[in-house]
Amino acid sequence: MSFGRCHLCENLTELCDSHAIPDAHFRPMLREGQGAAVSICDDASTPVRRTSDTWSTDQLCIACERMLNEEYDSYGIAVFKGKQGRPKPITDGVSFQDIDAGRFRTFMLSVLWRMSTSVHTAYRNAQLPAGAKEELRITLLARGRYRDSKLHLALQRLHDSTPRGGFAPEDFRSAVMSPFIRKSSNYYAVCFLMFGFLMRVFVPYLPAKERKAVHLISANSTIVFAPRLEFVQFPELFSLCVNGLRKQVHGLSQLTDA
Repeated sequence: MSFGRCHLCENLTELCDSHAIPDAHFRPMLREGQGAAVSICDDASTPVRRTSDTWSTDQLCIACERMLNEEYDSYGIAVFKGKQGRPKPITDGVSFQDIDAGRFRTFMLSVLWRMSTSVHTAYRNAQLPAGAKEELRITLLARGRYRDSKLHLALQRLHDSTPRGGFAPEDFRSAVMSPFIRKSSNYYAVCFLMFGFLMRVFVPYLPAKERKAVHLISANSTIVFAPRLEFVQFPELFSLCVNGLRKQVHGLSQLTDA
């Protein structure tokens, strides 16, 4: 712990080790890797290596950390793990039914807010306008639900249809990826991978003419649909895996030393 200003309540107090992407996502990865996970960087020189870094920083006071965990994280994680509501796999994706979509949606936005206020280098691309960041802070502090009219959000479920040698669903569920930006002419999307799903948060929002092609999450609904996203149609992750394979082939890897 260290002493500083809590990013949520803004009080000067002791800060605890806080996670943006929940620690519940990292724990199984580290457990499976006997305390470390494989790390691949998207540059040309950093070796493929093992790491136990869970991208945490001293960011929140104990009370705010506990509140976010209880109000948002526990619910959102339970939905993703099928312990809350009724997840229904269908041919072209998965439908989460009988859930509080407003709470689920705000959970994911709380993750983005924590990313945007973190000083960890893994979250350097989690960009939010100052006004949206402050409005989110106030909403989270009040245990509220963030409005549909701001920061539209959509989910896609990762899938690999490769007949042989492809990735299994559990491989995607145990993967994590630093947020990245997809830019358009009048908006951008902050994207991040968690629990086998690609989250896209559109800033400031998705234009009306483009919404029909995207299954946006409505805060007033009890159903959230996440269409299937083929691995080969996810260029950022696909190129990262290809880069990791290239490094492995050319000896730019420390995995054999672990």
